[in-house]
Amino acid sequence: MAAAPYGAIWRLLRRNLASDILHPSQIKSFDDGRKWVLEKLTNKLRQQARSGEPVHVTDEFRHALFSLKTIFRKQWDEVRKIRREQDNILLPLIRARQEQKKNNRSCDKEEDKMFISYVDTLLDLQLPGPADKGIRKLREENMLGLCSEFLNAVTDTTASAFQWIMASLVKHQNVQEKLFSEIKEVTRPGEDIKEDDLQRMPYLKAVVLEGLRRHPPVHLLFPHAVTEDISIDGYVIPKNAMVRFMVADMSWDPKVRKDPMDFNPERFMTSCDGEQKGGEVAVPLSLTYGLSLIIISLLK
Repeated sequence: MAAAPYGAIWRLLRRNLASDILHPSQIKSFDDGRKWVLEKLTNKLRQQARSGEPVHVTDEFRHALFSLKTIFRKQWDEVRKIRREQDNILLPLIRARQEQKKNNRSCDKEEDKMFISYVDTLLDLQLPGPADKGIRKLREENMLGLCSEFLNAVTDTTASAFQWIMASLVKHQNVQEKLFSEIKEVTRPGEDIKEDDLQRMPYLKAVVLEGLRRHPPVHLLFPHAVTEDISIDGYVIPKNAMVRFMVADMSWDPKVRKDPMDFNPERFMTSCDGEQKGGEVAVPLSLTYGLSLIIISLLK
């Protein structure tokens, strides 16, 4: 999807990703896996901290994200050795999931219902085709590429965001103290963090937004295209031309942000110098929820 040309099929795949597997309504279905990964991550980091040796947060963040997203936890070493034979690994799993989903549709028992996976959203996806052929379903090779892209993309970008935000909190102790105070006001020791708790932590959201602004995991968004010729600042962009948004450069532009290279979460707390408040910025809940859980767990 990242390399596909902008068009009807790209829009369909992008909409499927945002409205199904990454939709906020799916967050609660992964509670058990998220708690398991979070516990492993915090225990590992605390163990390293007590040893007196440097804490390798990058390795641990990546390992945690792979543990949460991938279905190859116990076979990951083997997967890395045979990554060139990706089709032989993913295809049987996609087919098994398809069969499992088919069997589950005929089962009425609530306890037998499955949590949604990205593969599920691809199985019934219908792509627009030529006028003489109509719609069609994704071929297996299409699903292989999309699943591989999904596993790699969400893991690397989220782990990178974790790393930079935690580094910023270590560097800026005043921000860490303010965030810690907010966390203590909302949560109680020993209690699980709930989604409703995050809604009462505006400074936490501001920290996440500022971390993503200052150190965006990707510097270019997915390509888009203009539907008609358009002129912007004297430049003509022809119809169907591919357009990429330089999100990093836009976020670091002093004409857009005051002191753009500073780490300042307060810029998302108050409307000053034309900057937006955190509540006005649209960020996927699945991302802020995961980042927030990590930050809360490590600071508590």
